[in-house]
Amino acid sequence: MTSLRFAADGTPCCCAFDAAGNPIPMTNPRNACDECQAHFAAQEERAATRYPVPDSYEPELKQLRAASATAPSFEDGWKERRTAELAAQRERMSAHLDALPLVPRLTAAEVHASYAPPDPYAKDLDKMRREGR
Repeated sequence: MTSLRFAADGTPCCCAFDAAGNPIPMTNPRNACDECQAHFAAQEERAATRYPVPDSYEPELKQLRAASATAPSFEDGWKERRTAELAAQRERMSAHLDALPLVPRLTAAEVHASYAPPDPYAKDLDKMRREGR
């Protein structure tokens, strides 16, 4: 004889009991009570730890990782040193430029107001005017 176990909300639970009172877990724990949920979680955890998924690539991957984990090459060391040298040079140049006094600069309007470009023909034209040509 089988009797269903009912959850707190009155719906049939995921477990049924046989005539001896032993629980018979059903496959769908949709309406499981707290006790049955804990039981199913424990079963799934045991199954997962008992049968780990085999990884046939792991030994070869370990060998490849060990082979590729070599000491840094000359190029890597040179790049690291050169990058540090360039960063230090950039810092020195920045500090040097910050220490310099500001140089006054003319704007385009100031240049046009006070500067007249040289006229290469003025000398010859003046000479021709004096001679009356």
